[in-house]
Amino acid sequence: YRRGFYEMYGATTVTFDSESVDVVMGDATDPGLIYENGSINQINFDVTADFSLKGLSISPESFGFEWDGTRSYFKMFGTLKSDIEGNEISLILGDNADPGVIIESGVLERFMMTVNADFNFKNITFSPDDLTFIYNKTGDLFEMYGALSTSFDGESLDVTLGDESSPGFKYVNGVVESINFGVTAEFTMKGIKFNPQGFGFDYDKVGDQFKMFGTIKSDIEGNEIDLSLGTEEDPGLIIENGVVIAINMGVTADFEFAHMTFKPSDLTFVYNSSGDQYEMYGDLDLTFDSETLSVNLGTASEPGFEYKNGRVESIDIGVTADFKLKDLEIKPTDLTFIYQRTGAKYEMYGDITFKIGSDEVTANLGTDSDPGMIFENEKIKHINIGVTTEFKISGLKIKATDVGVDWSSGSFFHLYGDADLSIANDDIDADFG
Repeated sequence: YRRGFYEMYGATTVTFDSESVDVVMGDATDPGLIYENGSINQINFDVTADFSLKGLSISPESFGFEWDGTRSYFKMFGTLKSDIEGNEISLILGDNADPGVIIESGVLERFMMTVNADFNFKNITFSPDDLTFIYNKTGDLFEMYGALSTSFDGESLDVTLGDESSPGFKYVNGVVESINFGVTAEFTMKGIKFNPQGFGFDYDKVGDQFKMFGTIKSDIEGNEIDLSLGTEEDPGLIIENGVVIAINMGVTADFEFAHMTFKPSDLTFVYNSSGDQYEMYGDLDLTFDSETLSVNLGTASEPGFEYKNGRVESIDIGVTADFKLKDLEIKPTDLTFIYQRTGAKYEMYGDITFKIGSDEVTANLGTDSDPGMIFENEKIKHINIGVTTEFKISGLKIKATDVGVDWSSGSFFHLYGDADLSIANDDIDADFG
């Protein structure tokens, strides 16, 4: 006792609300507790050792633990480090004027922190923008909410973790129970734009992975395309250990490319990580210049559509069903239908049969170097069919030597070239012009 003061200093343990903290109440030259005229004027604890508070480990850095006589409560404030399942996280516990921890009558009434640096969880980087980490006394758990960005596998996107009334991050008994991100802003994933519509981005605790699901809009060289990323139970995008291991989407609506309309019936759009490209495969109808063909874009093992670095590299269309071109009935036998990036046009070539009346004619639709059908700038430019075999038209036998069937406009095909006509076992040379 000196100068009318009582002072207390030294090491002790503070216990409250089933928690305990080892502290130091200063020393002889700077005591932590001052008692004067029947009142405690000051209690300042030094906290340097790690401790746990409501199951959260705390490593104090610049840290205060004091008695606030004006408000009649104890308070903690300053900076600290903690960890979430072994991942270090830096936190701010408010300041002296607005402390993050308030203890009233021995009960922890407030425990609120802000996240002030990047941290990692399951190899995904969380970069806070305005992120709060708070203890929910009613539920006896920690919750995180606010704005941040996430980074993984060379990608980043702006997200939210809900708000105070509906936080997206829940941490219970040292374990992350759930993470639900809100995603509303457009982002890029492996070179393709995602514009989220009804969209989810969650942590799957059971599968120990992150998942994205729902509906999005994207574009292919400026052409809008509607896509489904599956459901919460069967998500289309999966991230494990910070690596995107699957992007699997269904095409849900018609889309345009190079003036051709793609009408999906069972069409899948996937990311191939080994080739670092997107691929499309499955069944669809194609509509162009008033024509419609039922076609396919290959299979999962041999997709017909490749998209890389923001552009369509190739489209190889499988045609196996009969179809019509300008009212000419065509049956494919070995037919190729491809998109040529150079010139932005579609070409069709290969072996076919076509009908004239009820008669079928074996023919070819050109070659890869001289395709028989070209579609460019919204129009079929020409259809040129070669015939080299014998055929009949209304009972008339024609032995083709160099016969062609041509369309360039209008509603008529033109037969031209050299042939022999067989009439009563006699061959007659003929020229169709």
